[in-house]
Amino acid sequence: MPMTEKRGLHRYRSLKAAQLFDCATGSYSDCSIVDVNSRGARLRLRKMPQTLGSIEVLFVPENVRVPATAVWLRGNQCGVRFGRPVRFLARHDKPPQAEVVNNRPLA
Repeated sequence: MPMTEKRGLHRYRSLKAAQLFDCATGSYSDCSIVDVNSRGARLRLRKMPQTLGSIEVLFVPENVRVPATAVWLRGNQCGVRFGRPVRFLARHDKPPQAEVVNNRPLA
């Protein structure tokens, strides 16, 4: 069964290095960004945050720290929503693509 894109912006694949800072415990953990847009990301984690809630994501190559909220945890992955759009990622933003089956958009 096809999955429907629920977010307002398409996420693009990325393998950026990052660090997650868990605001509740004060601990850091290395992670990688699986996919991202200016408003959120999916992270692959080595160590899971203790709970959902306030975190910060440090984009290592750019040395940019972004406040965020962990909104879901599954296996070794975590979905985050950034507290504000991330400027350097906004140039890649585009609306989600409509699903097409037999050359006809699904609605």
